[in-house]
Amino acid sequence: GTSPEGIAAGGGIQIESGNATISNSTFTGNQVRGSNGVTDIYAGDAQGGAIASDVPGIGGGAPLTITGSSFSGNSAVGGNGGVGLSDGQGEGGAILSSASLTTTGSTFSGNSAVGGNGVTGPFAAQGIGGAIMNFGPTSIVGSEFDHNQAIGGSNGNSGPGQSSYMDMDSGFGGAIENYSTSLSVTSSSF
Repeated sequence: GTSPEGIAAGGGIQIESGNATISNSTFTGNQVRGSNGVTDIYAGDAQGGAIASDVPGIGGGAPLTITGSSFSGNSAVGGNGGVGLSDGQGEGGAILSSASLTTTGSTFSGNSAVGGNGVTGPFAAQGIGGAIMNFGPTSIVGSEFDHNQAIGGSNGNSGPGQSSYMDMDSGFGGAIENYSTSLSVTSSSF
């Protein structure tokens, strides 16, 4: 879905509350694409190419448990030409999780988070977490990550009065970008 701010979330599934368990499932070629030319603090952001456990622009979401599942070729693509603090971000090519996330025995291949182009703002057009972007406690066990990418946008402008060095048009965490105080990865390959 797309919000009034042009935020797109959950290309396959969007979870805003409760608890979610996904087992032995396949997510292939899902995409979220933020709107172009929108002005607002998070306008044009794309969150969770396959799954978003989040309330767009607010946070929250539901605890998410994934077992024995496959995520391939999913993408979160930020919108182009927006203006705002962190507009046009691609967040979590396969999964964006604002709550706790547990992934066991799953594969993540060829997913991408891509920032928009020509966006204005100090943290705009970032590609964050090619496979996973998480804000809550995260545990990854026996999972495989292969050829996932976080790609920043291009031709961005930090905006008036900003320093020339800002994090716009940057890519972070080709496989995982962790914003939580708790990340555990066990018996997994990258």
